[in-house]
Amino acid sequence: MDSDIDSILKQFSGNGLYACVRTFDPNISEDMGAKKLSMKKMPLKIVRYADPEEVVSYEAKADSGLVTCGSQKSLLQVISYCGKVLRTRKTHVALAVMSILVSAAIMTILLLANLLPGLTPLTITLYQLVWLVPALITSRVFIR
Repeated sequence: MDSDIDSILKQFSGNGLYACVRTFDPNISEDMGAKKLSMKKMPLKIVRYADPEEVVSYEAKADSGLVTCGSQKSLLQVISYCGKVLRTRKTHVALAVMSILVSAAIMTILLLANLLPGLTPLTITLYQLVWLVPALITSRVFIR
């Protein structure tokens, strides 16, 4: 099982939330998840499709909802986390666009100055690290 799913389910368990997975695969069960995560009470519910016709193709966007068996506070915390993740994603898109524009400007200057052949892999790696730092900082600031 993915480590991200592991941490999400452990957080859900602490907040009284459950994840629901719809599948047609008979091999996937709550017991399997509990064994993999070594949790006594698993915050995961497997819902089986009745017919193969119910399985639709993958869509980029889907409707979802939140249900809790815990307190209202835990539900509000999850909604707050969703807002933080959305804000972080928007910030990262803005950073990516800015990175593309700056990269295009730098490449144009290097091309016009005929300095492009002197570009080393180390220089490119350092440039990538420079853009990695703001992405990490915004992730830490927005998601706490």
